[in-house]
Formats: sequence, C-alpha cells, structure tokens
Amino acid sequence: MKMKCTFAAAVLAVVGLAPNAQAAVLYEHTFAAPAPPQTIAATGWVLDAPYVGGFGGSSYNGTYAGGGLTDADSAQPINGNTGVYLGRGGVLTAVPGIFYTTDGVAGFNAFDPATCPGCTFNVYANTQAGGADDFCYFRIQAGVTGRDAKWYISSTSMSAPTVNEGTTMNLRSLAYAGAAWNDLTVDPTGVADPVIGGAAVIPAGSSIFGVGIVQVITNPAPTPTFDNPTAFSSWNYADYKITCIPEPGALMLFAIGATAVLAVRRRDE
Repeated sequence: MKMKCTFAAAVLAVVGLAPNAQAAVLYEHTFAAPAPPQTIAATGWVLDAPYVGGFGGSSYNGTYAGGGLTDADSAQPINGNTGVYLGRGGVLTAVPGIFYTTDGVAGFNAFDPATCPGCTFNVYANTQAGGADDFCYFRIQAGVTGRDAKWYISSTSMSAPTVNEGTTMNLRSLAYAGAAWNDLTVDPTGVADPVIGGAAVIPAGSSIFGVGIVQVITNPAPTPTFDNPTAFSSWNYADYKITCIPEPGALMLFAIGATAVLAVRRRDE
C-alpha cells in the first residue's frame, strides 16, 4: 500500500508541474549589443534593404535603450532592455518589411524542430504611432537541407499589442507544431520588397535554417516628419527567443523512474 501511495503521489506531483514546466531557451537575441542606438543590422540580424534609411526618407529602423522594458502581464523586466523599431514613411498599403537571421549568423544555428519539443517562437512587441494599422508575423526558413531551404511566413498574424509605445510590451508566441504557413518570396539582393504567397506545406523532416519577423506596413498620410510623427507606422520589438518545453510523455517517464527508485529504496530499508 505504501508503494502504491508513493507512485500516485509522484505521478500527481509531476502532472501538477506539467502546465508550469520551465521552457528551455534554444536561441535568444536581445538586440542589446552593441549598445543602442544602432541600426538593426549592427546587432547581427539582417534587414531588408528597402528599410535602410533615415526618418525623413522612405524608411527608418534601429535599436533604442528601453529605460526599463517590462512584460505587460507579469511586470517582470524584459531581458536585454533593448527595443527594435522598423517602419517606412509615405503612403503605403500592406507593404512587407523583414528582419531576420540565418544559420551561423548572430549566434543562431540551424536546428531540427524534432529535437526541440514544443518548439515556440517568441518576441515582445508594442505599437508606435500609426502601428495599429500594421500586421506582424513570424517567419522561418526551412528545408531538408540548407540548399533547398525556403522562406515561409505564418498565415496568422500576431495579435495586435494592447500597449502603445512606452516601456511595457506584450509577449507574442507561435508554436511550430500545427502552425499554418504561406510562401514568402525574398529578393536575395534585398532590392525588391518581399512577396507573401499562398498556402504552403513545409516538407517533412525539415530543419529550420533561419528565423525572423515580417512587418506588413500600412501608413496613413501624409509622409512623416519630426513635426508630425504620428503619420508613420511602426511596431517595437524586444527579446526574440526560441523555446522548447518538456513533453507530457517525458514528464510521465520521469515520474515512473522516480517512483521506481523510491520503491527500490523502500525494499532496501
């Protein structure tokens, strides 16, 4: 009876912990080095070429010291305390802009999502000025080999942040398993804007060779200036992470193993 009670207690304990299992960080980029202000490209991530420019021109991007960035839900500090912004001036309707990294760049290494149970892409975000008109998406580069890897964009955009500018940001996440994807055509020279295509199926056995963010910008008129800053659209981002979480089956095996050890100890007593 004592062994049965021990087994039940162990299983209940592990099952109770399952919903709160600590996520392991597979990759993280905080955009904090070099210290802001910098362009996004200075942090090691690649920026689509049309988005390199000044505020008074056609585009703007960069990093900024957060001054105490916090999670809007938990009020906990955001790692790196650095924000990233990306936008474009002029009257635009649904024009994509991208920033990303690929295998071997900015600390990111290609990986097989099968080795990352519960693989989830995460980023903090809030909106700036006219950013409420924008839509933002997670993107990945996937393929069985690096040579056949293609870019894909989530078919579902991130939920619009509930906070605007300031230091508080919302966590936005996308689980790889079960996510729906669309094709994303990217000009390798970075001159032309990316093109979002139709529904796509990522080949079985694919690894992930690149990750990033797509921001689809819709700008109000007129062209922004320092005297009229609300005429531009932008989101701010911080602390991009890829996380893995323990699978329930693994937790149950842990419970059974722990119980077996307890049972052997009891026989030895």
